[in-house]
Amino acid sequence: MAGLLSVIGGGCVVEFNDSRSVCGDGLLSDTEECDDGNLENGDGCSRACFVETGWDCEGGPSTCSPVCGDGRLIGGEECDGSAMSQVDCQALGLGSGYLGCLSSCRFDVSGCQQQPECGNGKREYGEDCDGDDIGGQTCEGLGLEEGALRCGDDCRFDVTGCAIAAECGDGILDGAEECDDGNSDSGDGCDGSCHVETGWNCKGEPSVCQSNCGNGNLDPGEECDGGGQDRADCDADCTLPECGDGYVNEAAGEDCDNGIHDTASCDRDCTVPECGDGHVNEAAGEQCDDGNLANGDGCDGSCQEEAGWTCDGEPSDCAPICGDGRCLAEGGEGHTTCPQDCGTLAIAAGTDHACAVLGDGTAWCWGDNGFGQLGDGTTTERHSPVQVSNLTNVSSIVAGWYHTCATLLDGHVWCWGYNSDGQLGDGTTQNSNIPVQVSDLTNVSSITSGEYQVCAALGDGSAWCWGRNDYGELGDGTTTEQHSPVQVLLP
Repeated sequence: MAGLLSVIGGGCVVEFNDSRSVCGDGLLSDTEECDDGNLENGDGCSRACFVETGWDCEGGPSTCSPVCGDGRLIGGEECDGSAMSQVDCQALGLGSGYLGCLSSCRFDVSGCQQQPECGNGKREYGEDCDGDDIGGQTCEGLGLEEGALRCGDDCRFDVTGCAIAAECGDGILDGAEECDDGNSDSGDGCDGSCHVETGWNCKGEPSVCQSNCGNGNLDPGEECDGGGQDRADCDADCTLPECGDGYVNEAAGEDCDNGIHDTASCDRDCTVPECGDGHVNEAAGEQCDDGNLANGDGCDGSCQEEAGWTCDGEPSDCAPICGDGRCLAEGGEGHTTCPQDCGTLAIAAGTDHACAVLGDGTAWCWGDNGFGQLGDGTTTERHSPVQVSNLTNVSSIVAGWYHTCATLLDGHVWCWGYNSDGQLGDGTTQNSNIPVQVSDLTNVSSITSGEYQVCAALGDGSAWCWGRNDYGELGDGTTTEQHSPVQVLLP
């Protein structure tokens, strides 16, 4: 320790100026990212005086606040982007509806059935109080001395009737206190009653306390002493390194340490959460972790369970959910292993051919194929089902005289086979032995087929038809065949 010797009168006064950085003293040094005057984790500034992930800290003593908009739900945030706590409109007393998240990381209740109303005498979300309803709160409950707590016209507490209390932990040193370091913790030199703890010296306001830890000697009360530095066998605070103690000792191989539980910024084994490491950290938003970043195996590249899968264990073991209406061939589901998901969903028969849609969204056809109506890229007659080429996510299917059409989950229609009168709807009269998309048709909810024409119902309630029109069967007011959809003139 550096010292300055001053001579006053005939005597000597030694004034000490200690330039060492002391984490937790509230003074921000060059080696510290922050210092909020305590050695607690989880408040933005760690006990090693590093800014914790998802926080922003300023000043000394440092004031830390969560970074709103980073997708991490920490601190006093109600929500952050898609990160939502397990709260809905009903839990807030606002009925049913959709609960969103504002850019301020507070709940957006505009989608809830009921809206908070200041002045109705009922304390609701976003209000401290409303009229006489102050939720049982008192001046003392707000950390003030006794008095009359009232509710303001803005539904916020009116504390003008409360007296401000002088208390240990406010960082203000009064005559009854030996020290006051701005908190009520013990073990930091100034205990919860604002008395100096044994082996410590405290000065200033707020009080800055220093112990004998760091002198390299094993003093009473110390588990070890590494000279004030982290070592593999000793933390800088003279305690033995231990994952879960809330202190990050990189020399002991720790990347982080937020206690014995998983947090959004730290796994319980003191490593930084990483999707693909085989450990499921729910606090970091992981639903699963199968030890890889591949999609299509139940646990996707962002460690979320994929639709139709369930995952368990570490590393996660994922299996398709048989019976949920999804046929996941990549998960081993098929006709025999999961018939309730992978069986036949729809079937249609034409003149000399038939087709079916399976639970996995594929289409299969069989029978006469002289005009390519089976859609397998050939004109070969088939006596057992063949898969329609280049077609997935099929929801329904219809068959005409020598043509076939299918609706996809995206609302589009594809047709194949005989096209003498434009019944394939692609703007031509050319036959096709593979599916071609019907022109300018979206949002289709259902289709039906005649011998040489097809009609579709759209989600907006309109109807459209194409193909042969000898008898006005397209409903467009003419008898002209149409090679692409025309709207039916419904009343």
